[in-house]
Amino acid sequence: MQNKWRWLIAQFFEIRWWKKYLQPKDWDSYLLWKTNYWQGVLEAISPFVPIETCTSFADIGCGPAGVFIALPDKQVMALDPLLLKYEAEIEGFECRNFPNVVFSPLPFESYQVTESFNAVFCMNAINHFQDLKGSFLKLGTMVKEKGYLVITIDGHRFSFFRWLFSWFPIDILHPHQYYLEEYIAMVGTDFTVLSTQLKKKEPLFNHYIIVFQKK
Repeated sequence: MQNKWRWLIAQFFEIRWWKKYLQPKDWDSYLLWKTNYWQGVLEAISPFVPIETCTSFADIGCGPAGVFIALPDKQVMALDPLLLKYEAEIEGFECRNFPNVVFSPLPFESYQVTESFNAVFCMNAINHFQDLKGSFLKLGTMVKEKGYLVITIDGHRFSFFRWLFSWFPIDILHPHQYYLEEYIAMVGTDFTVLSTQLKKKEPLFNHYIIVFQKK
C-alpha cells in the first residue's frame, strides 16, 4: 500500500514537473533538441544494439518526448500512464503527429503483453513504476529471443542517502531507490549485460545506460 501511494504521489508531481519544465520552451525547438539527444544515445549504444536491423521497438514510460521521436521510420509501441494528460495539458504534444507509433495510455502494471519486440527501451522510467520487480519481469517477456533491453537509471552512490530516500519521499518523483547493481540484478538471469555506460555523475546519483541482451 505504501508503494501505491508513493507511486500516485509521484505521478501527480510528474505531470506538474513536465508542465513547469516545458512552459518557457518552444515545443518545436524542444522536440528538435530532444531528438538530437536521443540520436546521441542511440549512437552510444550502436556497438551493442543494431538499430538499423531491428524492426520493432517498445518505449516504456515514454513521456511526451521519449526515444520514439528518434525512430520515425520504425514500428514503435509507446506506453505511459500520463499520455492523455500530456495531450491535454502540454501545448504542442499530439500523438497523431507520430503515425509510426502506437500509443498506450496505461500503467505498465495494467499492460497485457501480446507481442514481443527486437528492442525494448525503458529510459529513466523504471523507478517511476509501482511494482518494480514485477515490471522488470514483464519487460523481459516483451523482448524477443536475442533481442535487447535498454534501460537508463539513476543509481545511488551512498548507503546513507539510499536509506534516507527509501524511507522519506525526498525524491518525490521516484518511488524506488536502489544501487545500480540492485537494478541490474532485478532484470534476472534470462539476460546478459552487454554494456554499462556512466552518462552523468551527480552528487548523490550516477546516471547509467545499461544494455541487456536476451539469451
